[in-house]
Amino acid sequence: MRAFSDFAIWYLFLAGTAGGAFLCATVMDVRANPGWDVRRAPLCARCGMLGAFGLLALAALMLFCDLGNPFDIWYLFENPLRSIVSMGAWLIALGLALSLAVSAMIAAKVDVPYLFRFLEIAGAVAAVGVMGYTGVLLSSMAAVEFWNTWLLVALFVVSAVSCGCAFISLSAFILSGSAQRFPALKGAARLLRAAELVVLVAFLASRWLAGGAAQRSCELLFSGQLAGIFWGGLVLCGFVIPVFADLIARVVPVPVLRQISAASTLAGGLCLRYCVVLAASHTPISLIMT
Repeated sequence: MRAFSDFAIWYLFLAGTAGGAFLCATVMDVRANPGWDVRRAPLCARCGMLGAFGLLALAALMLFCDLGNPFDIWYLFENPLRSIVSMGAWLIALGLALSLAVSAMIAAKVDVPYLFRFLEIAGAVAAVGVMGYTGVLLSSMAAVEFWNTWLLVALFVVSAVSCGCAFISLSAFILSGSAQRFPALKGAARLLRAAELVVLVAFLASRWLAGGAAQRSCELLFSGQLAGIFWGGLVLCGFVIPVFADLIARVVPVPVLRQISAASTLAGGLCLRYCVVLAASHTPISLIMT
């Protein structure tokens, strides 16, 4: 029995990518725009902030579709300090409000430096909360051994930042038609990919060593029903293709190769969430006695 629907998995992916994109965009703008002038925000930062709003709106739509009953959405906002789900709904709402405000200032070119920087930093803090929440939501379910580790939170956060960086790279390339203007994105993408791989290996190793249902979930990924999406989606798209695309781009400087790497990273990020959710859904849930 599946604990989450496809809508919920897309919600986890879109919300995490949105948070990663806004955080990366804020870091880029702070470094490249010390004057706090919204009109001088670099293209990559604008793509990340405007894109984050769109991605968060889609994530909210996926959450709305997952509920089925539109009237149930009001229950999501009850007891935000007691319910992780409710806390996540408030974080999404806050992220939407802040990214909308920043996007509006960018689009209208409103030159109010202190307000822009305040909204930008507040949005980055909310983005970190959104990224962390997607992992906390799963890891807090003690009955699901495969999810019950802080390494899942770390994995989702690193993956979200990596996907956010890839989204910025892809969207900025589409708008500018050149990859040469964003050299910082290349180095950041490689570091994030390496960090994600390390955390993924640590997560899977810890789940294998935990034994029981957690180990059976790993077996489903390595050689069972989910091996196709794990090896073909997560490993191939998330790591192998981006590495080879970057290596080939060093020899044959074709800009589109960098964007193949970015698009593949996004596909791998989506497959990661499918793997994590489905691997637990196909194994028995442990009974926790208290």
